[in-house]
Amino acid sequence: MSRAVPRRESRLVAFLDLTQFARAVRGAEPEDVFMFLQEFYALVAQMVNASDGQIVKCIGDAMLCAWPEGSVDGGVRALLDLHQSIPAFMKKRAKPCQLDVKAHFGPVAAGPMGAPGHEREDIIGDTVNIAAMLKSAGFAVTAEVFRKLKPETRKRLKKHTPPVTYIPINAAHRD
Repeated sequence: MSRAVPRRESRLVAFLDLTQFARAVRGAEPEDVFMFLQEFYALVAQMVNASDGQIVKCIGDAMLCAWPEGSVDGGVRALLDLHQSIPAFMKKRAKPCQLDVKAHFGPVAAGPMGAPGHEREDIIGDTVNIAAMLKSAGFAVTAEVFRKLKPETRKRLKKHTPPVTYIPINAAHRD
């Protein structure tokens, strides 16, 4: 049995998660939850794909997304725009959810992974783990991401400590 050899790549890695999702869909028909998530996935895919990113995987209301090194700035702008568009999306659907975004930049191992016959493109490594474990008040990027941004994109963020992360200028803190 041959195994794929992973590619080492530098990527912007972002975790997206809807807060209060389980509570918002409690008691709902499974088909309604399914359709709601399909709409959410479509919105995210539109913005991620347009910025040269990819959705690596979805797990319920959470998603792992990644962008190549040359698309970090566009990826962060897409994440900021997505984060700003979610309140209207949720209000229209009467869901009290907000989008939590956590992003980090660094090396990953990329390639097809999974049980034999069920492999799909995936990314693995400390960069993924760091993004997943970031503390966030709704939106946070690490200093490694911030350093890759163009000056006009940096102006949309402010420093937040500890640890050092960057959040949108107009972000309301949620604890």
